[in-house]
Amino acid sequence: MGNIVWLASYPKSGNTWMRAFLANLVANRADPLKPDELKDYCDDEALPERFTALAGRPSHELGFGEIAALRPRVHALIAQRARGTRLVKSHNMTGSGDGHPLYNWQVTAGAICVVRNPLDVAVSMTHRF
Repeated sequence: MGNIVWLASYPKSGNTWMRAFLANLVANRADPLKPDELKDYCDDEALPERFTALAGRPSHELGFGEIAALRPRVHALIAQRARGTRLVKSHNMTGSGDGHPLYNWQVTAGAICVVRNPLDVAVSMTHRF
């Protein structure tokens, strides 16, 4: 069993809020975590620098198939570097891309799917974009 707990959602569905809530729950402190402390509990599986490091060249030069092939290794790297359970943000579906799994289940402890009313998401996205 792995140590990643996936927090999957559509964009603008409350993923960041949920990560902050769960990180504070895990931290179990009298005072809330500061925003810059969330990185001690949470991660993002799509950070370009990880793909760059594993590929040996800038991630923006990688094709979809190359990124898909690297994704399980990126997830293993996140799990390896984590101290205990790691909350990891994702906007991916459960499935595969270009024949490669979108989630590395060997480093996974569980998953939470954040669902928000699509009408609220639309309003939130208009403010964003």
